[in-house]
Amino acid sequence: MGEFSVAHWLIVALVFVMLFGAKRLPDTARSLGQALRLFKQETSRLGDDDDPEAPADRRQDPPQDVLSQQVSPQVAASHDPRAGYGVAGPSSSEVQEDRLRPDETV
Repeated sequence: MGEFSVAHWLIVALVFVMLFGAKRLPDTARSLGQALRLFKQETSRLGDDDDPEAPADRRQDPPQDVLSQQVSPQVAASHDPRAGYGVAGPSSSEVQEDRLRPDETV
């Protein structure tokens, strides 16, 4: 009951030809083959990454100790983390003025 017969495969092939067209079908099959070949190569490389005798150029550099790097106080003081965002908002004095004004009716 769950098996595909020759008639089922012919219907599937006919649907593919109708969807992609007879001219684009070879290009589509070629692209699919290249994608599967690339996928197979990449999955085989996953096992190679665990190999201790792998070439040194493929290994990742050891993590650097970022916390040990010193930042001069002048550079830290001159850097404004809000600079460059271009977001304008009300200043704190404008917010305080709005709170102190009584409500006006329009």
